[in-house]
Amino acid sequence: MEVRSMIWRSRQAVLSVAAVVVVCAALPTSAQVNPAAVSVRLIVADNSTERTQAAGAEDVLPGLQKTYRFASYRLLAKKSLRITPGAKVALPEGFIIRVSRLVGDAFYADIQSRGKVFMRPRLKLVPGQPISFGGFPAGKGGSYIIVFSVP
Repeated sequence: MEVRSMIWRSRQAVLSVAAVVVVCAALPTSAQVNPAAVSVRLIVADNSTERTQAAGAEDVLPGLQKTYRFASYRLLAKKSLRITPGAKVALPEGFIIRVSRLVGDAFYADIQSRGKVFMRPRLKLVPGQPISFGGFPAGKGGSYIIVFSVP
C-alpha cells in the first residue's frame, strides 16, 4: 500500500510540474519584467473536510484551485526574495529558495529541501501571472505549493 501511495504522489508531482511548464510556455514575452524582488509563498493544500482559503494569498488562489484542485489552502509563509545571485529565503518545512544566476530578464531559482536542490527552474515573471510548483508531499494526502509572483 505504501508503494502505491509513493507512486501516486510521484505522479501528482510530475503532473503539477507539467502544468507549470504549460503555463510558463504560454506567458507573453513582450510584457516581461526584471523585478528587483519577487514574492515567494509556501502554501499547504489538502482535501480536509474543513474548507479554508489561504488568507494572504487571495490573488493566486483561483489559479491554484484550477491547477491543483484541493478543497483547502493555507498560507504558511510569504517572503520577499531579492533577485541577485546568492540571495535566498528560508521557508517553513525546510524549504530554501536561492537565486543561482541571472539570464537576461529571467533568473534560475534553486528549490531545496533537506539540504538538496531538487528543482532549478528558470523563472521569467510577469505581473499578475504567478508561477507555482506543487505536488510536494505534506502529511496525509496534502501538498506543499511554492508560488512565485511579482509584488
